[in-house]
Amino acid sequence: GREQADHFIDRVEAAGGIDGTLPPVVDVDCWAPIGPSIHAVSAARLRDFVERVYERTGVLPLVYTSVFMWREVVGNAEGFEDLPLWAACWGCDRPISIAPGWADWTFWQEGLTRIPGVGRLDGNYFDGSRKQLLEGTWNATSVLLEAGDAIEAAAARLPYTSGFRA
Repeated sequence: GREQADHFIDRVEAAGGIDGTLPPVVDVDCWAPIGPSIHAVSAARLRDFVERVYERTGVLPLVYTSVFMWREVVGNAEGFEDLPLWAACWGCDRPISIAPGWADWTFWQEGLTRIPGVGRLDGNYFDGSRKQLLEGTWNATSVLLEAGDAIEAAAARLPYTSGFRA
């Protein structure tokens, strides 16, 4: 919840802040060895996290999750559709299923990708134009991103045709 958001933002600020980067991202996932999620508690903590990140940064975080994890962690909770979605759908031609509540995705992690001169990494697509990515206004074509990218670094790779949404 709020404490985790404060810890996260403190670390981000210590590393230089969020200016010129992608928005903060909250990973809605669970780790099986700690046991099952209590849906109502997890949903409340997620809402607290989102609200605190917004209070401190003025930016709504992206939600990174898969259909399975959204159900497992927050029980398909409603009321988060105002947040942009980073859909995890590995090996899909496109995100065939996205977590309930969202009509579409902003970013999509589709699995491992090979980029010449870089190697293998998670392949991520952005549903918007280069201009929208740089300005933080989103919706339309897609750009391949790497985890931790600054916006300028992501936009610099636009010539890779594998990064565009079909």
